[in-house]
Amino acid sequence: MAVKSELPIWLNLFRHAGDWQAQAAEMFARTPLFEDIPLRTLRRLVNEMYHRNFADGELVFEVGDPGLGMYLVLKGGVSVHLDKEPLAQLGPGDFFGEVALFGNETRTASASAHGETELVGFFRPALEEWVDRSPELGARFLLKLGHVLAERLRRTNERLVQAENG
Repeated sequence: MAVKSELPIWLNLFRHAGDWQAQAAEMFARTPLFEDIPLRTLRRLVNEMYHRNFADGELVFEVGDPGLGMYLVLKGGVSVHLDKEPLAQLGPGDFFGEVALFGNETRTASASAHGETELVGFFRPALEEWVDRSPELGARFLLKLGHVLAERLRRTNERLVQAENG
């Protein structure tokens, strides 16, 4: 006979220390970047990623900073802005900063936490190591990354045209 308890002590007793990793793997799997990557592979990859909490208003990165990698919002939110001009409001499951996975470019915008925020960082050295270990899956990811960047560029171009004609 199974005994089910709703007491918080039971929930905490059996909760794994790596809960953020399981949550991040599930969230990454729902992004277009990782949709074709097996969950088991994604779980191993997340173990090499970085988890960090940010206070409300804390800067994640600033325009001109070196771009080291991308981030996934686990909890809270992120405001992306350029010269105080808001560009995007992101929430759980959204990712940003992925251009940095391609090269040694500087950040083109600033990002700051909106409320208490948890982020997972996937940085270029981890990507490069993964591609070396698993070239087929790494190539699949890089193709998806290219598609995401192309789509974002297309949308930006459309906005520029609308602004010029508007």
